[in-house]
Amino acid sequence: MTGSSHDHGLYARSFADVYDAWYEDLHDVAEIVAAFAQRCEAGASIIELGSGTGRLSTPLTHSGFTVTAIDSAVSMLAQDFSSSRKLAADMTRLPLADDSADAALIAYNTLFNLAGSDLQAVCVGEAARVLRPGGLLAIEAFIAPETDPETPFGVSVVPHHTHSDRRMAILTWHDPAEGEVITGAHVELGPEGVRTRPWQLVYRSPASIDELAAEAGFALTERHNDWAGTPFDPAGVRHVSWYQRA
Repeated sequence: MTGSSHDHGLYARSFADVYDAWYEDLHDVAEIVAAFAQRCEAGASIIELGSGTGRLSTPLTHSGFTVTAIDSAVSMLAQDFSSSRKLAADMTRLPLADDSADAALIAYNTLFNLAGSDLQAVCVGEAARVLRPGGLLAIEAFIAPETDPETPFGVSVVPHHTHSDRRMAILTWHDPAEGEVITGAHVELGPEGVRTRPWQLVYRSPASIDELAAEAGFALTERHNDWAGTPFDPAGVRHVSWYQRA
């Protein structure tokens, strides 16, 4: 699966204008900061791949870490007002020296935004290249539920993120011919009309991410349901996995 038809800038174009407002409460950022503080020395250098608007790089920087925020979408980076070092770059071609960082972070499904399994492997390989021996890679991602093959994924209608008088229809579908590609759209339904925000992901299971990481020279050291360290449940909806470079 090369994902040659994947639109690399789709997510940023769809969500850059609402990302902070919609996802402000997506994480308990104090838990993420604490998770890195427990595993890294004070002032450690952390790279966030797919940093977006700085929702996570900002509190990490404020906590004393030396953060490099990397995102290919200039529209996202332009909204990051933290003091972190910001680089507009592709996650698969990091403009960083070998063995130059202590830890790397790929949060909230960001790995799946890459075009295909091959580029995901390249991204994790790049993380291994820029991390020092013993460096940590943290990957957060969802776990896809079992679905009826006759009606995979589907449509759900939920309250709008920020407007109580609107609704949001979330459409998701999966074509087996396209491998692990999941395509979807958030459709905003409101008095002023309809706004559609399309997106596309290339899914990997936790076991598949483990294989990809091992090929890059990482070993899985911890896996939890969340950043707080809740014991991992394979039937859960998310995982936070910690890998260490050999």
